[in-house]
Amino acid sequence: MNKLFIFLSLLFGLGNCFADLLTWDSKCISVSASPLDSSLTKTFHFANNTKQIIYITKWSTTCGCTVASVSQQILNPGEKGDLTVVYKPGKSTGLQKKPIAIEYETDDQHQYVELVTLDIDIKSAINIDPPVISVPEFPKDTALEINIRAKPEHKLASIEFRSPDTNITGNIHPNDENFQLHLMVGSGFTGVKKCEIAAIFSDGTEKLYSLSVIRNKQLN
Repeated sequence: MNKLFIFLSLLFGLGNCFADLLTWDSKCISVSASPLDSSLTKTFHFANNTKQIIYITKWSTTCGCTVASVSQQILNPGEKGDLTVVYKPGKSTGLQKKPIAIEYETDDQHQYVELVTLDIDIKSAINIDPPVISVPEFPKDTALEINIRAKPEHKLASIEFRSPDTNITGNIHPNDENFQLHLMVGSGFTGVKKCEIAAIFSDGTEKLYSLSVIRNKQLN
């Protein structure tokens, strides 16, 4: 089940209502990140432009990789505050959408929630050629070669291949500063599987990339 759906279900289950009593400079911040960044910090700015006191009671995220904090929890009319978000990408790559919920009450004790989003585009540090493997339909073992190259600004130390299916195996062969994955797809495999390529860089950073293997079921 989608993490965001669970996240929103829990918020609504607590009797909160979506609102926009806070005035934000922006409810969505989009940034690009280097694949080797260990963390990224961004700040959302908000203000209480209502005539009521706003009491921020809770702020939450969808995963442990994202940590949020607010500069102050009680906002008098006209006061401003900051929501600081620290994101640690770990092994993640590609576009990451991280919603943050801010729950608050007003003088009349009504409860509200607002959502802001941090969008992080983690650039790829390697090229996988090809990134999707389409295997011939006829049922026999198939050998394939995939080339894995680091972008010029990065240096690969090693590569690991991880498969969720015993019918898909791979061996890594270094080729100068690049690597070649010799893939074997057994005759027992049909369907679609996402395998993982773990890229370990010279500074010890590890990133995970997907390699899709597809074989349509043979029709009689």
